[in-house]
Amino acid sequence: MKQQHVIVLTPAEIHSGSDRVKWAEGLILQLPETHEGRNSWLVNYGKSDAAIVLRNRWELENSSKLDWNEETESANFIVNVKSEKILSPLDAAIDEILPMFEGMEPMAKARTADEFATFCHSQLSGGIGMKIRNHFGLWDNTKPLTKFFIDTFEHIHPDSMSAMILVGVHKRLISK
Repeated sequence: MKQQHVIVLTPAEIHSGSDRVKWAEGLILQLPETHEGRNSWLVNYGKSDAAIVLRNRWELENSSKLDWNEETESANFIVNVKSEKILSPLDAAIDEILPMFEGMEPMAKARTADEFATFCHSQLSGGIGMKIRNHFGLWDNTKPLTKFFIDTFEHIHPDSMSAMILVGVHKRLISK
């Protein structure tokens, strides 16, 4: 049986009709609309109308599909490539670093994509997420992969970029 992680609300949260996500979203919404972290958080975790508008706008403007994962209450991005012969920069990046994950197939199969990405961003993995950010120079807005993420997903943080790469790696690993 698959273990499911559930946030248990406190009696005060139940009584007030609010929860931690709503509180966090209220704080996030106070940031300027151009703030990368604000928009990235809203797209991935937001429940408000502002988050829905951002998701819809990104999907329409960038020909990308946003897949909402109810289990983890977060968004997964899937880039639509118009031709199978055209390799998106995201797919090319995954191809480039996939050898680094050789032998991790059993570990990937035992975790969801989000759990895998979280593990890879933790110190337990030896900093795989950080290695990906440094390898591709995701902090540098002039790098082609960084430009792809910014153009496709607007204001996005390098941690979110590497997480999207890790989700793609996870999909490849579990398909082996």
